[in-house]
Amino acid sequence: MEIEHRTRDYATTGQLHRQDIAELARRGFRTIICNRPDGEGEGQPSAELIEREAARHGLAFAYHPIVPGEMSDADVLRLRQLLSQGQGPFLAYCRTGARSTKLLERVREASGPAGTDRSIA
Repeated sequence: MEIEHRTRDYATTGQLHRQDIAELARRGFRTIICNRPDGEGEGQPSAELIEREAARHGLAFAYHPIVPGEMSDADVLRLRQLLSQGQGPFLAYCRTGARSTKLLERVREASGPAGTDRSIA
């Protein structure tokens, strides 16, 4: 699992597996955001499985699937809401981490040059 810190409170990674969750809790993450739709790839663990494991380790979980090439303004608003109402640090994941990174970039663009959300600074 390769974690890329995009901001002080937001990091991205590729597909998580059940055995990764304990390590994320040890590293201090508080919320996991799944940007990968269930069933996208063979052998992919379901969001429900990851959510159960996250809960077992005291982590919050949000299922916010983004279909490749179909990111919308509503998706941007939803992430902004998750970041402002949730508890960081946040770890967002998808197949490779690219969608989760792009989604944050879109949130930052929508926030303007100064950025108003604590998690995107």
